[in-house]
Amino acid sequence: VGVALAVMLVVLLNGLRGGMYRQVRLYLEHTPGSVVVAQEGVNNLLAATSLLPSGTDDAVRHMDGVGRVTPILSQFAILDLHERKQPVYLVGYDAARGGGPWLLSDGRAPAADDEAVFDRVLASRHGMRVGDRFSLLGRTFTLVGLSRGTSSFSVDYLFVRKGAIEDLLAVSPGAASFLFVEPSSGASPGALLQRLRDLPGTNSLSKRQLIANDEALMGKLFNAPILLMVTIAFFVGTLAVGLVIFTTVTVGLVAW
Repeated sequence: VGVALAVMLVVLLNGLRGGMYRQVRLYLEHTPGSVVVAQEGVNNLLAATSLLPSGTDDAVRHMDGVGRVTPILSQFAILDLHERKQPVYLVGYDAARGGGPWLLSDGRAPAADDEAVFDRVLASRHGMRVGDRFSLLGRTFTLVGLSRGTSSFSVDYLFVRKGAIEDLLAVSPGAASFLFVEPSSGASPGALLQRLRDLPGTNSLSKRQLIANDEALMGKLFNAPILLMVTIAFFVGTLAVGLVIFTTVTVGLVAW
């Protein structure tokens, strides 16, 4: 029983670690584009604040080899839900260009600047339903939809129209935190990435690299305690096996 419990703990902790990495990359895997344009010096999606220079979106859209550009305006925020603080990753997106929730379990996508969608797990934790109202950065929003697969133990995603975040953050219309760029048909992603890196005040990298950076950051925060617990579980299992062998041998010698 001791060995079985130790093995179960090792498997459980490894599963937790794998689930953590899956949640970190979930949003990026569901956004279009293979190249990401961020503010200069920004290499992560979840652990950095990015604001691109004015006009970057237009410059990228008119660049040779660009097929599609999906801008988002993002910001970490704290919701006050039922007297409890809830951290969320706020994503403002343009419905015509993408970047919003990819699967709804209930309701619909935001159609006005005072409407929002967040994960059904977050909603269930706070007893919220479609039609409920909540406060975000001093402004009242209506929950019009519940998304699936956009929640994790570290942060939950909250989606609103891009214009709503522009008003909340008092930035100019057309501002963007990140651009997800899809090369046009026949264009080389590598060549496009090199051209994008010439844009002033920006940092361009592949989406795969951005995902790897986010995973590495989360690994620094959580790998050490998880691996410590796995090591302890393995040590306990080894002791249990050794104790069983020792007891069996001792009883056998006494009987002999």
